[in-house]
Amino acid sequence: MFGRRRPETRSAHWSGTLSYLEMAGLIERFLDRAPLYGQEWNDFVDAPQHDWRMDAYRRCCYELDPLLNSPDTSDPTAISVLRSLVVSLREQARCAEAGRVNSSEALPAP
Repeated sequence: MFGRRRPETRSAHWSGTLSYLEMAGLIERFLDRAPLYGQEWNDFVDAPQHDWRMDAYRRCCYELDPLLNSPDTSDPTAISVLRSLVVSLREQARCAEAGRVNSSEALPAP
């Protein structure tokens, strides 16, 4: 095994610079149980984002993780919160694309 590198499993997302749409897509993949690789969700919730707004969303996911990522069924309320985060992230992306800065009222509670 010497000389062989383990295949890279992490994507470039873990540089801490996810966009609104990238984060929305990642959360949707988690909800659909279709990650890009096995540990994508865990890598995401453990990797702080440089932008405080994006990190607020990530921290919310981190707090929900024990309710979602368990051997038993996921908590329906936590799933609902994640779905609302996806809607909020997509709205933030639309505002950013239109050149408007949406105020922090759409950000998840810490």
